[in-house]
Amino acid sequence: MRNLPVLLFILVSINSEAQLDLSLKLNSVLNKSKNVQQVNLTTEKIFTPKDLVIAIPETKPPMTEKKILVSPKIVKLPQLDLQKVAPIKIIFAANAAVTVPEIVPLAPIKEPVVKSADAIAVNIIEIENDEYKMIQGLIYFELQKKYDVALSLFAELKENSKFKAQAMLKYAESAFALELFSEYRQQILSLLATSPDKALKEKVVQSIVQNISAMENSDMEKIDPLVEAFNIETSKNDAYLYKQAKFFVKDENLTAAENAISQISTKSPLYFDSVLLSSSLLYRKGDVNKAIAKLEKVIPQIEIDKKNKVRNTLILTLARMYFQKGKYKESYASYLKIDRSSPLWIQSVVEQAWAQILVGDHIGASGNMFSLHTEFFKKIYLPETYIVRSVGYLNLCQYGDALHV
Repeated sequence: MRNLPVLLFILVSINSEAQLDLSLKLNSVLNKSKNVQQVNLTTEKIFTPKDLVIAIPETKPPMTEKKILVSPKIVKLPQLDLQKVAPIKIIFAANAAVTVPEIVPLAPIKEPVVKSADAIAVNIIEIENDEYKMIQGLIYFELQKKYDVALSLFAELKENSKFKAQAMLKYAESAFALELFSEYRQQILSLLATSPDKALKEKVVQSIVQNISAMENSDMEKIDPLVEAFNIETSKNDAYLYKQAKFFVKDENLTAAENAISQISTKSPLYFDSVLLSSSLLYRKGDVNKAIAKLEKVIPQIEIDKKNKVRNTLILTLARMYFQKGKYKESYASYLKIDRSSPLWIQSVVEQAWAQILVGDHIGASGNMFSLHTEFFKKIYLPETYIVRSVGYLNLCQYGDALHV
């Protein structure tokens, strides 16, 4: 019975009669309730003063005394001695006479002279149609790079005496841009021979030097003196140097040819052509060993590049020099490197067969020539191949086959 202490408190508070009546009623209620559990209240712990422990905070250390700064001493300024002060200097006295400088009066201004504003009419010079056409052609040539349109415009202007020379020059350069090299050469040489204007002729020579690949070797006889006369720089123009060297070779001036070849850069597209020409010059001088050494040094650099036009010519030249020096094995090995797509391949096979015969490989030489006599090569004129094949059969003692061939 959780409310029993409350009931007991109520009993104490009321009078005795009421207590008796309430006590009887309470007993009857308790007797009727058999299953009511009694509360077991434990005894409370009795605390003593010793059980209470209070943590008293430690006392703070005593504050240190503040350091009192001493005020600076009062500095007394010395008294001013008025006797030592410099006397006052009077710059300007109020009663002194002041002289104002004299101002020269301005000179009188003359009346302006106004000229008559009468306008004189002058005739306007209008641009002619040919001048418009020339400007239009230059725009197409220099700015828009439409060389075909420029070519047609300059072709019309060539007939006009006023712009003939300039139009011929631009016509030739337009033809070169369109890879019409023979047209360029014909027009530029004609202009070079007929133009009396020195300034224009210098421009023509500069154009020729720049586009020297379109010129023939024989043209260098006319061009070289003009290049020297106008002092045009050509030492870094590899195409011009190569063309000049080939002209000197035909002119039997081998020293000048070698000098021109030596100036061609190793990074130039014409470097391998210059090496071929240089080795030919050495061969003509009788120094075959130097020519072979020069070719042996260069061919490994170009051997892989089968698209190079001068590659097969270099290899064929080296093979022939080996053959002349009696190095037939080296010659035979060089002939084998020539690409079959080259126009030089048929000729190289014939020369290769001669090297095989001199080495003693008669069967190989005869077999190679027999291959050239098949139906596939019937349209090729190869009389020498029959001689090589006959010699091979003779050395093999096949006299009947040799006679038949």
